[in-house]
Amino acid sequence: QGACRIYAQAGDWQRLRDEVARMQKTLYSGAAPMDRATFALYRDLLREWGGAPPPAESLARTEAAVALWRAWRAGDFPARGRRIVRAEGLPVLAVWAGGPGRPVAWFAPPSDLGTLLAPVWTAQHLTATLYDPDGQRLLGPEPAGPVTLTPGETRLPFLLRLAFQPGHEETGPWKTRRTVLIAGLLFTFALMLAAAYGLLRATAREMALARQQSDFVSAVSHEFRTPITSMRHLTELLATNSVPTEARKQQYYDLLARETERLHRLVEGLLSFGRIEAGSYAWKLEPADTGELLRGVVEEFRRESQSGGREVVCETDAGLPPIQADREALSHAVANLLENAGKYSEPGTPIRVVARRSGAAVHISVEDHGVGIPPEEQAKLFDRFVRGSHARHAGIRGIGVGLALVKSVAEAHGGAVLLASEPGRGSTFTLVIPCHES
Repeated sequence: QGACRIYAQAGDWQRLRDEVARMQKTLYSGAAPMDRATFALYRDLLREWGGAPPPAESLARTEAAVALWRAWRAGDFPARGRRIVRAEGLPVLAVWAGGPGRPVAWFAPPSDLGTLLAPVWTAQHLTATLYDPDGQRLLGPEPAGPVTLTPGETRLPFLLRLAFQPGHEETGPWKTRRTVLIAGLLFTFALMLAAAYGLLRATAREMALARQQSDFVSAVSHEFRTPITSMRHLTELLATNSVPTEARKQQYYDLLARETERLHRLVEGLLSFGRIEAGSYAWKLEPADTGELLRGVVEEFRRESQSGGREVVCETDAGLPPIQADREALSHAVANLLENAGKYSEPGTPIRVVARRSGAAVHISVEDHGVGIPPEEQAKLFDRFVRGSHARHAGIRGIGVGLALVKSVAEAHGGAVLLASEPGRGSTFTLVIPCHES
């Protein structure tokens, strides 16, 4: 470096070029171990003095070694193995052995692979092409009519495609045998793929169901714990005469009554859902007045804490025809929709319950001005144990069976449930119930 500086200052360009070549050879050969910062300094000086940049394959080999070293330091390092490492835009084959205590590694960029492997397939009159597991070509031309060997067959971390060189194609019985063999391999591979896909689907479904059931148990436990904790605390205060005034006692009795009713509704909802899912629910379909049924549900919801003192409007068209309904189940379904509207909208925003006739059916809609539901989540929201992402992230309580129950009730009445929602602007759930006359 000092000599190069002197020649550069003296303007002795010939000697500077010779000295730069020597310094470049020493630096790029790896003969002088140094840290990255020192290497970068010398590389930049060489560039100022007209030297060539480091060979791309040498940099790729170095970066591959660093990546493997980091994996070794992290403990993600089997005793022996091989893998393709992409560094500096180039693929590098890394092979190591010797155990995790003192591994010995070898790194080969594409040119080294070509030099080492070309004699093997040239002697067999073959043209070979290497691809990494992502399908990017590493080495060789695109062959015509190749046979593909997978990493499982070659125990190498790349796909190998082989084809005969022009003029050396197989003929006669060898060609027929090769065709039959390839067809058999392809058929076997297709069967393996189909079996693997089926196993993957089944495993994914089982895992998703297990996660949903785990979330359901956790949510139910939380839902039960909240009213039970309140009831236990209030009961202890009343039983130990720790309440100073009669007015406060009456307040606690009212709280106990509300928590008991909340727990009762929760248990009844779970039991109803279980019976409906099992097909053992005894439906009691009879003519019912839609307006009367809705007014009762809305009035009860207004008295509950979930309403948050907000305005709950109930609008029913005059002259609505009677419907054939299970009063208890349909009331429970509407109450579920009202409870969701209260949970997913800000306090003070109104909730509308609207009943209108549409053809041979009565449409019962519950509208809110809440957070709304993203389009990609709307289709699965009526599946059991499924909750929206906003509910999970915001910690809103729920057990993921309310909308599934609403859908089951609507279908048991010969109808359906519709959803119209836009994130940030609210949601409208509509129960479609056929008229009694239809």
